[in-house]
Amino acid sequence: MVRTAASIGLAVFGAFSAWVVWKVGYLAIWQSLLTGPAAWQVGFDIALFGLLSMIWMAHDAKRTGRTVWPYLPLTLLAGSVGPLLYLALAPKEPAPYAAPRAA
Repeated sequence: MVRTAASIGLAVFGAFSAWVVWKVGYLAIWQSLLTGPAAWQVGFDIALFGLLSMIWMAHDAKRTGRTVWPYLPLTLLAGSVGPLLYLALAPKEPAPYAAPRAA
């Protein structure tokens, strides 16, 4: 379920992000975050989310034995794309064992 949601989110957000970069350019996105207090707040929120996501990915990768290095720089460069890709490519976890019910 998480992989499916992350894959859908990655496709939608990735397409939207590609369109925005095509329309205004990569640098203009970052420059827009310097235009005033409201933009500063959004920029700070994005930076905080990125930092927390990278900490979580590093912890999860250590726990599960995955490599995290491609996702950390991707998060720095492309924001949510890094964590979404990390989740979309996560290995399937086995379903939890459910004991059969007695009749």
